[in-house]
Amino acid sequence: MATWVKLATATASSGDSITSPVFTAKKHLKIMLEIDASTDGKWRFGNATIDTGSNYAQADTANGGTRVGGVNRSNIECSYGSTPQFIKMEIGNIANREKLGIGEVVSAATGGGNTPNRKESNFKWVNTSNQINIVQSYGWNTISYAILTVWGSDDVGTDVYPNFSNGTIFEESDTGKIYMFDGTSAWNEM
Repeated sequence: MATWVKLATATASSGDSITSPVFTAKKHLKIMLEIDASTDGKWRFGNATIDTGSNYAQADTANGGTRVGGVNRSNIECSYGSTPQFIKMEIGNIANREKLGIGEVVSAATGGGNTPNRKESNFKWVNTSNQINIVQSYGWNTISYAILTVWGSDDVGTDVYPNFSNGTIFEESDTGKIYMFDGTSAWNEM
């Protein structure tokens, strides 16, 4: 079971960008942005400072349409439209590997008679020297509301054994066999 911790939060109610504070890097990141702005935004990552070089690549689809992408980019375009949006990204953040990520966007279409728009992005930041410890979303033209939250974990996939006390009894429903826990790691048939 993963233990996720909040690494950083930033808010904005004006301007065209939102940047997280520098945070303690973790092997796995979840980035969430809820925003209301007047144009699409873009993303950049960094280690202490934002990387503005041509070190990004991406491919995405909007509303199930044709897959488009690009390489040697100076940003990632994980946003959709000029309406309120919710954006979620998950990124592998190992220092000596390219940072691979998946982004999902849902964008409002006003009124109950309209379905929301969606966009799926696959992307990478090609830095293999550092982990991401700062995130920026920019180019939004006019932000009226934004909250950016970064979550991190170092133990995704680590199994946590339940804390059963010595003498805990378990009965298999299909065989009727009864087992007792020894208090450390073994179930013994009774």
